[in-house]
Amino acid sequence: KARTRSGIKSLKSLGVDSYDFHDLPCGRLDQIPQIAINKIMETAIIDFEPEIVFTHSSTDTNMDHRIVNLCTLVAARPTTNKSIKKIYSYEILSSTEWRFDCVFRPNYFLSLDQSHLSAKIKAFSFYTSEVQEYPHPRSFLGIETLARYRGMQCGTDLAEAYSLIRDFEI
Repeated sequence: KARTRSGIKSLKSLGVDSYDFHDLPCGRLDQIPQIAINKIMETAIIDFEPEIVFTHSSTDTNMDHRIVNLCTLVAARPTTNKSIKKIYSYEILSSTEWRFDCVFRPNYFLSLDQSHLSAKIKAFSFYTSEVQEYPHPRSFLGIETLARYRGMQCGTDLAEAYSLIRDFEI
């Protein structure tokens, strides 16, 4: 599939060499029993034992993203997994900011430098079916604009914003 090939190229450009794709139907996760998605995630968490987990925002307009968020929280619940210390949600251009009734509220910022932004734009460039012309948010300038806006919010030139969902640093 084209999206999987794009994902692999993008991950490799970022130096990621360990990943799994499960070929779930795009735009139709609501047709899959939630328990099945939960189990995929629980297995990955058990195998990988991450200390930090990132997931989509629960405020996205995209239903698949909201389902992934919910399933992540179920799979990462503290009663079943002890390795996870923190869970963050992140924003996705043209999905998170278009939910006007329930907006993304970041409470954690990560400063970026120009090399980080360039790597992010390069990784995105492999998703040729997703790249749009500015002023669409999923444009190269849209990515840079968001990074600059988030930087202004936290007093740096460039940044990424996250929402800390859970912190179990004990």
